[in-house]
Amino acid sequence: MTDKNTTIFLCSNCGAQYQKWTGRCLECGKWGTVEQNTEHNKQNTNETTSHAAVKTVRLSEIKGENVKRQQTNLAEFDRVLGGGIVPGSLILLGGEPGIGKSTLAIQLAAIIPNTLYISGEESVEQIKLRADRIIAVQTHCNASLQLANETSVEKICATIAVQAHCNASQQTKSPLAIIDSIQTIHSEDASPSTGSGQAGSINQIKACAVKLLETAKSTNTAIIIVGHVTKDGEVAGPKTLEHLVDVVLYLEGERYLNRLHVLTAVLQKRAGLNLAQYDIHLNVVGGITADEPAADLAVCLAIASAYKDKKLGADLAVFGEVGLGGEVRGVTQVEKRIRECEKLGMKRVITHLNTGVPKHLNTKTIDVKNIQELIKQT
Repeated sequence: MTDKNTTIFLCSNCGAQYQKWTGRCLECGKWGTVEQNTEHNKQNTNETTSHAAVKTVRLSEIKGENVKRQQTNLAEFDRVLGGGIVPGSLILLGGEPGIGKSTLAIQLAAIIPNTLYISGEESVEQIKLRADRIIAVQTHCNASLQLANETSVEKICATIAVQAHCNASQQTKSPLAIIDSIQTIHSEDASPSTGSGQAGSINQIKACAVKLLETAKSTNTAIIIVGHVTKDGEVAGPKTLEHLVDVVLYLEGERYLNRLHVLTAVLQKRAGLNLAQYDIHLNVVGGITADEPAADLAVCLAIASAYKDKKLGADLAVFGEVGLGGEVRGVTQVEKRIRECEKLGMKRVITHLNTGVPKHLNTKTIDVKNIQELIKQT
């Protein structure tokens, strides 16, 4: 007679366990996802199976090895990792969508030789477009970067193993593999046919992470897996993997910081504008939301012109990012922005030019390096 307590029902979406079947999961609210876990029952029937004892080694007999970390030439990234990437480590790179995870991943891939970049979200042509933009501003380019589009973790692990074998035969450094992202890949051992959910489910993510961890250790390949976190901070992959990986890196933006307060403080400190006695109201017309750093310079000039009660004219366009030291930082695609200003009828553009004034422009371009130079224009 079978003990009823040995039967476990598992939700294929969130992994919640129940002792009896229910039509709706009480944890995630999904319908029709709770099914009997046959693997658990198989383990119970084999509990009495004998196994060989594990061979142990004394601590004093183990020879210490100096692990040579892979430098990325990104000082802050290397510092966070304790000096570089450790060969054979599994690194989780998490954060909200759009925070810059894929951009950082392709930047690392463009630096470290023999990197394998596998994406389940983008085609290789899309990856190349993003890589070309990053490589254009980098002094070092990785000509040996290999790209692939695949969602099967078994095929991904096999590819990593082959790549590691080729590098070993050529006596090159331990390679780096980047998986973007963990939510898009699936494992045959946790396929929908077995009731374990589709790609992105808790069971799929865990199964894929375990296989990637085994591959990282067996091939001495450092693997970076990209994972998304929802805007509410709920589980969407990374939170369930923190105990499986060696390193957890989260990218966090200025989600709750009021940028207007920062820019006002910079104007007071660096430009000498006494704004403490004034109420500052910022209005963006047209019902749009301005959250790009390039809007910093325009906000600063608008505040300065209102403080001096001086009109700047309707033919002036301003863009650039402002730092805490009052410096004006250049932004991407300057020439395209200026040409767009021309189409809108702008006659003057104030910004910071990193590479000089673009040619064949009819608009007067004024280069400013800090807030003090900006205030002189008012």
